[in-house]
Amino acid sequence: MLYYCNMPYLDLPSGDKLFFVQEGSGKPLLFLHGFASTHYVWRKQIDHFKERNQVIALDLRGHGQSQTSAHHLTLDDLAGDVIEFIRRLRLEGVRMVGWSMGWFVAVKVFNANPHNVDAMVSVSGTPKFIKNDDFPSAISHAELRNLERKIKADHVSGIDFFYSLISEEIHKHKEYFSLPSSKITFEMLMELEKADLRKEIERIYVQTLLVHGSQDKICLPDASKYMSEHIPGSQLKIIEGAGHAPFLEKTEEFNAILEAFLRGLHG
Repeated sequence: MLYYCNMPYLDLPSGDKLFFVQEGSGKPLLFLHGFASTHYVWRKQIDHFKERNQVIALDLRGHGQSQTSAHHLTLDDLAGDVIEFIRRLRLEGVRMVGWSMGWFVAVKVFNANPHNVDAMVSVSGTPKFIKNDDFPSAISHAELRNLERKIKADHVSGIDFFYSLISEEIHKHKEYFSLPSSKITFEMLMELEKADLRKEIERIYVQTLLVHGSQDKICLPDASKYMSEHIPGSQLKIIEGAGHAPFLEKTEEFNAILEAFLRGLHG
């Protein structure tokens, strides 16, 4: 298990505290986790990239060690927290890495506050979580309802079912996760269900990397192919044999792809 030398909290205007880990120095590399997880999913990337970068990983509000007193929590709230975090830590030239739900947050952060962001990285991302007639590259409402039923019946086993769709690697380390409350879990599922960022991704003008596992069952690989056609100049990398968490399942390959992208950035 990693030992973090710097594990502070940031006091938010809401009165809540945002937990984060910070390692290394140089250009900030900011990692945003996905649904029902914590900063800990990035442990292998923190250890690898801290030698050449200032690596930062957050627990989004309501997740992990970042709690919330909000009556209702939205993706916009999470994005607002990240914007406040960047401002308060005076981060410049941020390279933002968002996994799954973290990509939704990253896109919202960029659209609201683009001048502090140098590059964007989507990991198993999508601009739309639920498919419809004009966006077939996503899961169905029926699949989401099935997940909701399982979580409603038993929160812990329902989240465990969700983890089984991601990767066996998640199961190996789930004891380090502090699960979000059932209230936060359902609020985030509702947010993902209605989210549609297809217009927003077209406004991304910084260098962008899209990484996706070929066997992803949660955010389908075709979603990244769609984004590669709508984000100008973006790079698409498919990791064969990986599912929804390629940074855990194919760590060396993922780290090499991200490292090559970072080295190719301007500045």
